[in-house]
Amino acid sequence: CMTKDLTQGSPMGLIVRFALPTLLGMLFQQLYNMVDTMIVGKLLGASALAAVGSTGSINFFVIGFCMGLCGGFAIPVAQRMGANEPSKMRRYVANSAYLAALFSLLLTTATGLLCRTILTVMRTPADIFDNAYTYIFIIFMGIPATILYNLLAGILRSLGDSKTPVVFLALSSFLNIFLDFALILWFDAGVAGAAIATVVSQGISGVACLCYMAKKYPILRMSREERRLDIHSCRVLCAMGYSGEDFNPDKVDVAFQSQAGSVQVCAKGRGLDFDEDLAKRVLTEHDVTIAITMGEGDSSCTCWGCDLTYEYVKINGDYRT
Repeated sequence: CMTKDLTQGSPMGLIVRFALPTLLGMLFQQLYNMVDTMIVGKLLGASALAAVGSTGSINFFVIGFCMGLCGGFAIPVAQRMGANEPSKMRRYVANSAYLAALFSLLLTTATGLLCRTILTVMRTPADIFDNAYTYIFIIFMGIPATILYNLLAGILRSLGDSKTPVVFLALSSFLNIFLDFALILWFDAGVAGAAIATVVSQGISGVACLCYMAKKYPILRMSREERRLDIHSCRVLCAMGYSGEDFNPDKVDVAFQSQAGSVQVCAKGRGLDFDEDLAKRVLTEHDVTIAITMGEGDSSCTCWGCDLTYEYVKINGDYRT
């Protein structure tokens, strides 16, 4: 068994050695869309680049949801592993797989059916709509591959191995680059080629993780009883990450603020029409504050972020979605 006992040794050393590969994995996960965007821009031009770039926010949202979902499923697995209860750990692994399959089916079906509507709501410009639809639809159809990798990576981390998922993801990232060039240059697949490359690469990383786990982790071999669907385990898995706090999106206001003024873009959870000239003046300042009012009390907090590269923002700024 190749599990690592994280309850023994220096806490700080264990945390650092475990966290760094996990951080790298998250960066590689976001690399897919960035690589697609760069290669598409170089090979297919500004219009195709804008089409892929315009789907970046919804793509990031889907990837983030899949990562959060699978990360939550891995928590009870890690807890049972730390408590030295391998049978209960395997039961959670089995039921997390059932839930992941269910969520994969629901998400893929829902996003596939609503894909055109999502792009319309995002106000995707007509001249890039078809390419944007082609790209993000294929990405949506690849949600099962994304969930497969993230679930297995989460389980491996729960067993104390945060390095192996990064290795497979790094290899699939390089494969993604190769397939991007191959499908776009040799097969003239356009933006669809970039999306197919991403889905195939993620699927391969997930299958590689599965094969590795089957060979190297005998502790995961389950009895029939441990493989049984357990409603209580499913409830525990689904409750992971739930804060219990009430949140009403109909109270949310959003405004962009800088030295040039303020422009409100959302009130009571609904988008607003706004003065584009004022918005331009506000957003061209060096420092811009995105003020989000949740309407839930008097407390406040500040989060810091940074801009992307100038050319990336400039091109996508021409297509406000």
